[in-house]
Amino acid sequence: MGKILSIVLLLVVLVPASGQKDNSMRNMKNWQVKGLAKSAIRLGDPWQASIYLEELYRRKPSDEVGLMLGRNLMASRQYDKAERVYSELYKKAPRKSFEAQFYLAMLLKMDGNYEAALGHFEMTKSRHKRIADRNINRRRIENEIEGCRMALTYIDSIGREPDLEVKALSDGVNQGRMNHAPVIMGDTAFVYVSVNDEAPERIALGESYVAARKYYKATWRDGQWLSEPESDVGSPFVNGDGYDSGKGAFSPDGRRFYFSRCFINPDGKRVCHIYVSRLGEDGWNEPQALDRNVNHPRYTSTQPTVGKLFDSNLEVLYFVSDRPGGAGGMDIWFAVCDIAKNEFQKPQNAGVFINTEGDELAPFYDIGTGRLFFSSNNLPGFGGYDIFSAEGSLVTWEPPVNLGLPINSPYDDLDYGLSPSAKLGLFVSNRPEEIAEGILPDRIFEVRRKAGISLHVGNDPSEQ
Repeated sequence: MGKILSIVLLLVVLVPASGQKDNSMRNMKNWQVKGLAKSAIRLGDPWQASIYLEELYRRKPSDEVGLMLGRNLMASRQYDKAERVYSELYKKAPRKSFEAQFYLAMLLKMDGNYEAALGHFEMTKSRHKRIADRNINRRRIENEIEGCRMALTYIDSIGREPDLEVKALSDGVNQGRMNHAPVIMGDTAFVYVSVNDEAPERIALGESYVAARKYYKATWRDGQWLSEPESDVGSPFVNGDGYDSGKGAFSPDGRRFYFSRCFINPDGKRVCHIYVSRLGEDGWNEPQALDRNVNHPRYTSTQPTVGKLFDSNLEVLYFVSDRPGGAGGMDIWFAVCDIAKNEFQKPQNAGVFINTEGDELAPFYDIGTGRLFFSSNNLPGFGGYDIFSAEGSLVTWEPPVNLGLPINSPYDDLDYGLSPSAKLGLFVSNRPEEIAEGILPDRIFEVRRKAGISLHVGNDPSEQ
């Protein structure tokens, strides 16, 4: 999440980070700028695409270019800019701009303006057949309406002191531009991924890749969470210069650590693959990439978590992928592993009870309760990505439950996880401490019961 590491496209000219303010792009023809934008979109780089599209929209403020710009601004989480573009498109033709109205409603919802968002969603519901974007269908609109109504109900019912305490960790942990993917080691330690301020936002194709995301360790000392130096993170967490470190998870017996690494593939696209380290007599061995069953060479496989099965010789790896055969966007998949043979079966999609036409991310399987926690931007929620839980395994799941306030918010909430004792919960959010514009940094938040009770979640969000 956060800013996507971009590739400078070597098609016509090299465009520096100043983007739309650079004279070299100002001197380009419209078709050249549009070509660069489409190439960035094809390579899965909405951040870079939005730079070119902003320049093109400045020159040619058409509905086509405006909608392309809005979609890429949202994909790169430049929400304030996206809201201005969609608002302009909608106001220009309120009886025709149904796609712009839908996304404007989404952005109003993410601002916590649920009443205004609800009105727009109700209008687009009656006109959904006239919307050219096939991703905007009746079911999706109804989910957004349900989320607005749920949020208004929660707001109206806030009269009692919440049982949960949620707070951002100190700047000593939440350093740099982005912090995410906490792996909880117990009630007093966790490892997480951070992007520091010195890391490059993009690199030129042909240059050596410079890692931006690395593991760090945080420990509870003297009544606060403190981050340790990068060199002290310890095995099996391994940082490198040619790839970005990603979310990881231990097997139930603690003898395998699955994690993702992200890099630029030969096609110039940023993808992630899953690796595993195994604990032997001499400590943790060198990480090995999982086979092609799990790691599709042309698609991302990332954000692993591990669950148990009825047979102690088997375990199930849940992970996120954009490979073909899913419900849409990023989906949660699973692959069953024979531990003794070290063999994975062919991955399967976790099914329509979990996955939607939107994106499902950051799964965490809680062994103690048999619940899968994950984030979705297409189930009824409070804003962008909300955190949900569902009981079950493989393709058999109970309906997902929204974790509710104060864990979820109008912003993006992801990476929920629990310590083995369930006394400590962590998650990631880009919610601001005060009203702010621009790209909001992802920070790690702590959630605890005020009375020190277990954080295991029941079927009713009001029981959290």
